[in-house]
Amino acid sequence: MAAGARWRYAIHFEPDNRDDLLNEALKKAYKAITLDPRDPTGLSHAGEVLSMLGQHDMAVSKLEEAVNLNPADAVVRYFLGGVLRRAGRSEEAIPHMDHAMRLSPHDIWITGMLTDRAFVLFDLERYEEALGWAQRARLSPHPRTMTFAVHAATLWKLGQHEEARAAVKDLLQHSPQLTFTKYLNNLFGTPLTTERLASALH
Repeated sequence: MAAGARWRYAIHFEPDNRDDLLNEALKKAYKAITLDPRDPTGLSHAGEVLSMLGQHDMAVSKLEEAVNLNPADAVVRYFLGGVLRRAGRSEEAIPHMDHAMRLSPHDIWITGMLTDRAFVLFDLERYEEALGWAQRARLSPHPRTMTFAVHAATLWKLGQHEEARAAVKDLLQHSPQLTFTKYLNNLFGTPLTTERLASALH
């Protein structure tokens, strides 16, 4: 969980020491694996960090191993979808995200699951579908900055410009100091997709 706290901070905020945080997170995750190699938690956090460091094949391998250890763990399945998305394999990510939500429809991570599902569809340029998932995420408990960002960008891509501007106001109410440049170097998806997201927000 110490590993998870670090990578989540690195992805949701803009720390100056992002690389240091990720490297420290990876050490924590590997320590967890050493202490209990049959607990999927350490493997899943290692996979997330490896994904953010660009080591996509290894990241997917770690998450697949974690899923094999506990196929009923919704969060591990959700993380597998996330690393596939970041590896540019969004179509493959969808079944895992859907499976995670079926396993645990009221999960503490449900807002993230819904936001990721919207982002995957944004990545695939399936904007009508993405909007439905983004709206669900926005109305779920504790929507995060990325939730509002995907919602606004998707509206813009659909040509609903007035609605998109209103959605950006929601985004800025949630995070007043935010600028679109945050998404240019974000670890949420592939560089091409995050650039498309940032361009729509701009």
